Amino acid sequence: MGEFDAIRPYNDAEVPAVLARLLSDKAFLAILTKFRFPRLAGTLGWILQPTLARKLRREFAGIDSVATLQDKVEYYVDHTIERATDGVTYTGVEQLRSGCAYLFLANHRDIVMDPAFVNYAVY
Repeated sequence: MGEFDAIRPYNDAEVPAVLARLLSDKAFLAILTKFRFPRLAGTLGWILQPTLARKLRREFAGIDSVATLQDKVEYYVDHTIERATDGVTYTGVEQLRSGCAYLFLANHRDIVMDPAFVNYAVY
């Protein structure tokens, strides 16, 4: 295992196993349930989590590439932008060269949405 293998991007061959692992992870499902059903997650989480897991397994079945996963996740990012923000703007994406590595830094601690929005902008 290389020094940075733990943080490198996944390749297409790894996508099905990673999705299966995530959709079986109780902590991950608890977070998704709380995000999707903030008022009900506490009292009904025990039934919502397995129900949400089944729905997501069906919805994400057959996804076997990073690009296909990004296409699917785009819908959820669009929905989050509409529901939870006043909008998202970005500029300069056209100056990024394909095939070049880039490092993006954020100025606060939203460790989930910052990379999601960056990926949304460049994808």
